[in-house]
Amino acid sequence: MTTLRTLPIRIPPLPGEALDSWLETQAHLLHTPFRDLIQALGLGTEQDDQRWHPRDLTIRIHPQQAAAVATVTRTDPDTILAMVLAHYDQRAVLFDPATGRVERRRLWGRGSGSRYCPECLANNGGRWMLTWRLGWSYVCLTHRRLLADLCPSCGRLQRRTPHPKYGIPAPGRCTSPRDDAVAGSKPRCGHDLITAHPLPLPDGHPAVTGQRVILEAIENGVAEFGAYRSAPQPIEAALADVRVLAHRALFHALPAPLAAEMPTDLTRAWRHADEEESRRRGRNNTPTRPGFMAPTRAETTALAVTAALHILRQPDTRRAAAELEKLLNGSEITPTAALHWGKGISPVLRAIQLKALAPRMLPVRELRYRAASDFPRDPDPTESISRRRACSIPSTLWPSWALRLSPPQTRYPRMTWPALSCLLMIIGSRMEIGTAAGHLGSSLEESDFIARLPTILRDEPGWQAIQSALLRLADHLDTRPAPIDYDRRRALDYTELLPEAEWRRICRETHTRPGGEWRRRIVRGLLFERISSLSADHAPAAFACSDSGFRTAMADFVVRTTPHLAMALDEVAHCFLRDRGVTNEPLTWEPPLDLIDGLPLPGPDVRTVDIGRVHALARQRDSPPVGTIAHELCTTIEVIRYVLKHHPAPEREHTRHELRATGGVRYRLRQALPAPEFEALYDTIPLEEIARRHGVSQGVVNALREEYGIPVKSASWWRNLPDRVSREWLTEQYVDRRRTIKDIAVETGASKTTITRWAREYGIPLRSRGGVSHDRALKSILDDQAVPPILRPATGTPGAGLRLARFAAATRYPSIRSAAHGVGLHSHNLVEQINRLERDLGAQLLHRAQRNHAMRLTEFGEQVLEAIEALADVLPELQSAEG
Repeated sequence: MTTLRTLPIRIPPLPGEALDSWLETQAHLLHTPFRDLIQALGLGTEQDDQRWHPRDLTIRIHPQQAAAVATVTRTDPDTILAMVLAHYDQRAVLFDPATGRVERRRLWGRGSGSRYCPECLANNGGRWMLTWRLGWSYVCLTHRRLLADLCPSCGRLQRRTPHPKYGIPAPGRCTSPRDDAVAGSKPRCGHDLITAHPLPLPDGHPAVTGQRVILEAIENGVAEFGAYRSAPQPIEAALADVRVLAHRALFHALPAPLAAEMPTDLTRAWRHADEEESRRRGRNNTPTRPGFMAPTRAETTALAVTAALHILRQPDTRRAAAELEKLLNGSEITPTAALHWGKGISPVLRAIQLKALAPRMLPVRELRYRAASDFPRDPDPTESISRRRACSIPSTLWPSWALRLSPPQTRYPRMTWPALSCLLMIIGSRMEIGTAAGHLGSSLEESDFIARLPTILRDEPGWQAIQSALLRLADHLDTRPAPIDYDRRRALDYTELLPEAEWRRICRETHTRPGGEWRRRIVRGLLFERISSLSADHAPAAFACSDSGFRTAMADFVVRTTPHLAMALDEVAHCFLRDRGVTNEPLTWEPPLDLIDGLPLPGPDVRTVDIGRVHALARQRDSPPVGTIAHELCTTIEVIRYVLKHHPAPEREHTRHELRATGGVRYRLRQALPAPEFEALYDTIPLEEIARRHGVSQGVVNALREEYGIPVKSASWWRNLPDRVSREWLTEQYVDRRRTIKDIAVETGASKTTITRWAREYGIPLRSRGGVSHDRALKSILDDQAVPPILRPATGTPGAGLRLARFAAATRYPSIRSAAHGVGLHSHNLVEQINRLERDLGAQLLHRAQRNHAMRLTEFGEQVLEAIEALADVLPELQSAEG
């Protein structure tokens, strides 16, 4: 084994110097043949002549060899390992794992040869930098000039072969064989390379800036400049992008629109170098795919990389795509063909490609490739995304969204809205649009309108905004699926929806005319659409919608719908779903419109409609048709239908004559006395007394008793009533509700003495008889000057305190329904009491709950609530006295 000895004269390597350059400099200082130095470093022996100067010395070095060189030269082994091209493996070059050689067909790897800077050679004694061997190096950042490729004398590429083994190196000189070399001898050119004069570049030149960007990205291993800023990419993918774009720029011979963006001096130098290279190679040897592999000349590399970075250094993919359009310059190319530009490109360049090609795509393809997004991508070939998304998409797009996406002049919303759902399905997918319609149960599955709609929308000024809205919605549903499984809803059996008996019960309770089987078919169709999201065309045969007249009647029924009827029908829908095992879903749901705020969409925004104005017009004495209301408010019929469907107009006040003519007297009595309260009251007073208290005829009261199914009580019931007063009932009335003895006596038909005697026998403590009576105290409370003026219009009527207390309690709940449940009332009764307060006070107190928005107070309602809270010491007394 040969013992390694340190060299008598040693020189440290320069920062960034190549290993072969450093070793040649050592041999030059020692004035020794290169072969002898290699043997002294332990890299080869005389017996193994093929290994003493390994050809891949500039490409890679084994750690054992690096350790040997470090020992002889007193240098750190890591410094030695960083002086070969393997230092840039998987960043600027790729190595073939089988041969260990640089892959020339990827990342512009160079198998041999190197560029150089003559000024650097003049300043550092002819020493060579490692980066000059990279195919990505074309500018010296120190001296701001292009690198030279050829010897000024012999015109050959430098360092294509290792240094001659028997010669003493001469740094900075050309080592290429001379043209007059004869067989058996290879005299070298030996020309001083510092005499080369490559193109100088001013500070800030695009080629200089681009070289700095490339080298910094290679050093960091990641590209974060320009279009990569929002999506950093590994340097290997970024350099593949640069190579692909550079190849396209050279392949198209720098199209005129792109050439106009390039520096004139660089373009002129490239054309001159290209002509020289053509003459040197001969016309028949000119590359047919320029830029596919690393260009031979620095001028070509500089121009190609500068053109590529001109695109990639744009601040986002949109502007990068606009610059790529200049490179394409009208050439016919498809998204599929663009895939063959090169392997290993990043998603960022693919997004730029697709955005540049978007104007040439059919509208459906724009949705498939998500061309309107910042990062378009290829559609999912498995259709799995679309199949998952189908559960979150209704057959007919949510009305608030469909109105925003549809141009106001759209004449066929019945076809447009289901078609929009199908377009939402195919985003990012290869699923055919007809297949999407089949998944959603759309009636357009066999119609050609669904295929024509994208073309119709593309001709609208807001097509880009419509695409962006659909993309945002698709992304929202992919990350946060809808709380409703629309696939399950579509598969339910709706044959038993809203039986006739239930419809008649609802009509009685909500003061709605049944209208015969025609009216029930309309309501069943509306309920079917509301629950299933399907068109009424798909309803069971018993109430399917087939003609335009019936569809119009369904659409306009919203004008007749009152809040009471809407709540009753919602309760029917909830019960229908519960009976079929659907208990974990809301009845309806819509994605938040906030997702598309800021987009210049063509349709109206339903959030801007004056709901109060719509209600006022809808409840005029002669109710106008929907079209008249829409014309009055300068909007569309579909907007008015949407508002009235989701915010039914309250019933207007009727005159006594109108109430009698429409059966409203019994309806009002029904609201005041639901069945449980009616039965409890009838247990204590006869029908004639109930009629007298409520100002109606005894016949109306008796009809309501029959409706509730309450048996008639005989005359003996009332004679024996005092014997029927129980301890529990008397305790509730006198102690819990704090009613007076006189009031209880009047209600039961007994004397005050009898009620007092029963209380004493039951052990119920009687209140002190000192002070004013309860009735007088109550009156003084309501008439007291301490009552805020804002409440006085509502405190002069019977039951005012209870109404105020219940209104205050209702404000703690998100909706009237939940508030009624919380205070122990039927929702109809609570609505009536709040409506009465609003009439007494002359202003609206509450904004009723809307979809995705809880009930909230109006500004006036907040003032009323503050006034009620100021009576905190009084209201409990009022509530107990009037409860």
